Parts: sequence; structure tokens; C-alpha cells
Amino acid sequence: MAKTYQNLIDEARTLSQDTDATSQRNTDAVYLDKLNRALQELARIRPDAYWSSYDDVIEDITVPELTDTDLADFFEPPMQFYYPVVTFVVGQIEMIEDEFSADGRAMSMLGTFKSSVVSI
Repeated sequence: MAKTYQNLIDEARTLSQDTDATSQRNTDAVYLDKLNRALQELARIRPDAYWSSYDDVIEDITVPELTDTDLADFFEPPMQFYYPVVTFVVGQIEMIEDEFSADGRAMSMLGTFKSSVVSI
């Protein structure tokens, strides 16, 4: 099943335990910012995830910079990278949490992202 960028943010919210609509700790804009960083990091480590967006004129890949109007679009990289991107977003969200226990979880999630991406 195809997933959208909004699905990805919703999954990251669930893993971050940030789903209560009345008291969300982070806005969708924060999650979107972390998602954009995740896509850039994916392109840095695995540029082949973006070969379909290779630009012959500038001779480089184009990594999208998503806005809130793009959230309904389907996840563009191959689906094998979907869950690793979710873990990166969760790791980045955990990094901005105040609790000490979140630091270990954040590093674990970011490590999962990297090991998943390089092992695919």
C-alpha cells in the first residue's frame, strides 16, 4: 500500500507518543521540518533513493523540500526507505524533548535510521 507524507508524520507522532490532539507537544510544522531533514540525510547517505529525480542540467539529484501542501503526496523514495525515515523523524523529535531518558531513545532511533539505510 502506498503511503503519504502525512502517514509518515502520523506514524512518527504515534512512536513519539504525541497523538493527543488537545496537548500535542510538537506541531505538524516541527514534524515537517524533521521530515525534510530526514529526506536530505537519506539523499546524503543513499543518493540512489533519488535517482528518479536526477537533473541533467545541474547534474545532481533534487531532494524535495516539502511544505504542508505536499503532505497528501505519496512517499517519493522507494518504500524500503519509509520506515527508516520514520525512525529519523522520531529520533529528531526525541532530541528536542526535555527528559533525560529521551536522549538514549533519540540516539537509538537515529542509529536505527543509519543502519537500516546503509544495509538496504
